[in-house]
Amino acid sequence: MLTVLVVVSLAAILAPQSWLQKFISVVQVLVPFQHAAQAGAEAIDDSLAADPRSVSGTDYDALLRSKQAADHQVAALSLRIDELEREVGLLTAARL
Repeated sequence: MLTVLVVVSLAAILAPQSWLQKFISVVQVLVPFQHAAQAGAEAIDDSLAADPRSVSGTDYDALLRSKQAADHQVAALSLRIDELEREVGLLTAARL
């Protein structure tokens, strides 16, 4: 659907103005309906989004511990990458 809209938009941009004048009145009628439909879809999406208050305390604590463990692992891996990059630099310099 998105590709169809992109193709139509590109065709409208590249088409001569005289070809598009008869479609302008149709587009002017559709724009308010499009805006209302988009606002309604966003409202439904917002209402269906998960409420962060719905997580229980024990689940929240478990998720927090899991996040902290992942953050720790990321930091450790970042340090290891830095060490390996320094080692590669030393080995490359020794080879030259």
